[in-house]
Amino acid sequence: MARQAQAAIIADNERRIEVMNLSSAAPEKGFGAHTLHTEAGPFLWTTLTGCWRCEQPMLLWDAMRSNPRQQYDSAPAVQVKSKVGITRYENHPEVHRLVDQWIRETGADIGKARIELRRSKTKGEKYSAFVCPSCEALAGQFFISCIYAEHWSLISAPLLRKADLPDPSPYLHPRKQPAHRPGPETQQTPQNPARGRPPGTSRVSDARWARQIREKLALDEQHPAEKTVPFPKQSAQSGLF
Repeated sequence: MARQAQAAIIADNERRIEVMNLSSAAPEKGFGAHTLHTEAGPFLWTTLTGCWRCEQPMLLWDAMRSNPRQQYDSAPAVQVKSKVGITRYENHPEVHRLVDQWIRETGADIGKARIELRRSKTKGEKYSAFVCPSCEALAGQFFISCIYAEHWSLISAPLLRKADLPDPSPYLHPRKQPAHRPGPETQQTPQNPARGRPPGTSRVSDARWARQIREKLALDEQHPAEKTVPFPKQSAQSGLF
């Protein structure tokens, strides 16, 4: 009998969870996406759901404190609490102020649930529970936590970190370009005039020209009487240079 009673309770809870999800929707579907940005405020999600007793729609919310020393790139995924105590962050005055501000700015004509101290029927403990604004029926926190994430909308978040911009210092203080210094091929000294290659020549022709000079000097030392042998002139049209 105990197993059958437990199974009946589980089946009833599953049915209530299914009904609650069927009657829930993300607020942005009805009123458009609208997120309030605060300097260091909380992350705040809301959902629209129907009361299990009177079926009137109401606005529920879940809040998470942000770290003022941390810069966020994006909002975390919603993770609704399944258990709350006598005090809860959703009842903080700043959270209420943001919910009310979102309602005003979006023009949402929907009742905002109240938070009251109620006693749990299953455990007999008191906790701050959401209550229907129309019939005062209690919305169990466990069933609220079972509402699918797709039925929640982010309505408030701290300022997210801006995209990193390039360092403007090179543009504000550009480096000075070094002064041009002539290379060994164009540098001139009183003892060493400019030694640029003739037009149309290449580095290979310069090397061959130097080799021919060395060969000519060696030939003069071996045959001093043959100094009348004509020396090939450097020419860009000869094909050797």
